[in-house]
Amino acid sequence: MRRFVILLSFLVAVCARAEDTQIRWSGRVALDAPLTVTADQILVVEPGTEIAAGPGGTVLVQGKAYLLGTAESPVRITGTREAPQPVFQANTPEAVVRLHRVEAEGCGTVVGATAGTVVATESAFRKNATALRLQMRTRAVLGDVAFEENDLGLAADNGALVTVDGAAFRKNTVGVGAGNSVRLTLRGCRFEANETGYSQTNGADTALEGCSFTGHTGAAVFLRQSRRSPRISFCRFEENRAAVVARSTSHPLVEASAFRGNRVAFDAKEFCGPLLRFNAFEGNAEAVRLDHKSGAKIRGNRFERNGTALFLDFSSYPEVRRNRFADNDWHVKLGRFMSADWERRQGSARITLGKARERNTRNPMMLRGTLPGAAGVVDVSENDWDEETRSEMEAGPEANLSRIWDGRDEPKVAYTNWGTGQEKFTLDRVRFSPPLTASPAVGPEAWIPLDTELPTKPIKRGPGAPPAPPARPSHGEP
Repeated sequence: MRRFVILLSFLVAVCARAEDTQIRWSGRVALDAPLTVTADQILVVEPGTEIAAGPGGTVLVQGKAYLLGTAESPVRITGTREAPQPVFQANTPEAVVRLHRVEAEGCGTVVGATAGTVVATESAFRKNATALRLQMRTRAVLGDVAFEENDLGLAADNGALVTVDGAAFRKNTVGVGAGNSVRLTLRGCRFEANETGYSQTNGADTALEGCSFTGHTGAAVFLRQSRRSPRISFCRFEENRAAVVARSTSHPLVEASAFRGNRVAFDAKEFCGPLLRFNAFEGNAEAVRLDHKSGAKIRGNRFERNGTALFLDFSSYPEVRRNRFADNDWHVKLGRFMSADWERRQGSARITLGKARERNTRNPMMLRGTLPGAAGVVDVSENDWDEETRSEMEAGPEANLSRIWDGRDEPKVAYTNWGTGQEKFTLDRVRFSPPLTASPAVGPEAWIPLDTELPTKPIKRGPGAPPAPPARPSHGEP
């Protein structure tokens, strides 16, 4: 919010410079050839103006461009999806592109910037190839903006500094694409029925705070090689095919968020090490799935009424502490390749190296193909369980619990597809003892104090967006 106020104050001061030369557009403007707004010029596009951009039409902004519509008379931009250049582009530090009450449809890229300042408020971008592309030395603030049915709504990467408050992303192929050291914050945004809501490749300083994700046909959040980002806090994921998908050394922090009714709530594969704390996983087909040597830290979460709360396969050994497991069909379920016995005798180095060659990867973790030091035990002791599971645990630490599937249920498995013939390997076991004797503080309500007040002047947000996150409490990790 502070960045938003600073940038708007800066723009007001810029507008007051008497020495600048103004260019004014009104009515219908045909933009068929390149136009440059020089450093000493201001382009003012008046309410109700309609800009029709042809394939060669582009405005290179070195000075300032203000597109200022109203609720009754927005500025409208139409274009050509195959156009090689953005309708408006900025590439100098002094450039400013300001959009208010703008409706843009059918363009290749509406605004592209590699430097300068971009501010967009109460605007809508529909059916464009890429609505906004913000890169490198660009500083941008977006508030109450709608992205609908675009191939890519917002692209932010290569070091840009971008803050988005209260935006709505609906029915895009990809709502937000981020990566390559971008500094991006999304607050109170709503993602609905996109194929992919938020996609990040490579490490960056990114945060998703108080956002909602509903009805995605692919992944609500997709991460690949994102390292320790993004930070996902106070978010809501409902009825998605996959809520958060992490691949290839992605280690996000996911805290104080709610996952309800998703096919898979959190899916990590290929050397991922996420931290999941104080989340609520309720009514998902699968809550947390860890595969291909992914070792998450899972602390203080609530798992209730899921098909499978925790699924592990292919040598994934998480830290699971102080969670609540209640009324799941399966509390813990091991896949057929969750076998330290197979790791020790057959080894996964050859398989891992083969996969690395297939993908032409440069990922050193895959190229090394190292073996885990697992002892054949998945430790989920020191957690809280429902009454039925507690009663089964009274039979002793070797009891075969009805809601934990491990080596007690199928002790020997044969991996005929891995060149091992009919040789059988012992499946891992789950250590569930000792359980906690008292219920721990779990779920988002344990992370957010119930008496925490919202800010007295909350940021304006789009219809139906979650409230602003309250101030984070000062206590540390559990």
